[in-house]
Amino acid sequence: MRLTCTFCFVLAATAQVLTLQDGTPVRLRLSRNVSSASAHVGETVDFEVTEAAIVQNYVAIPKGAVALGRVTKVDAKRRFGRAGALELSVDSVRLA
Repeated sequence: MRLTCTFCFVLAATAQVLTLQDGTPVRLRLSRNVSSASAHVGETVDFEVTEAAIVQNYVAIPKGAVALGRVTKVDAKRRFGRAGALELSVDSVRLA
């Protein structure tokens, strides 16, 4: 899953604010299976960051960080083998 987000973080040692630019890919993996057959709108979903996001040689979001999101839309599967659909949003991620 590829999502884009904008995050800001402060480097304590240098008191410098760096910004993770909009459009920067943050690769995530669902921590558990989510199915259109059992998911409900508003349900909390947790993700794990699979690759560190780096800004100016600093790790902004470390690999293995936890991101939290929610289910925003559910379309259950339909007749004749037509698949269902899920929409998820990411609300937050723990920065380094």
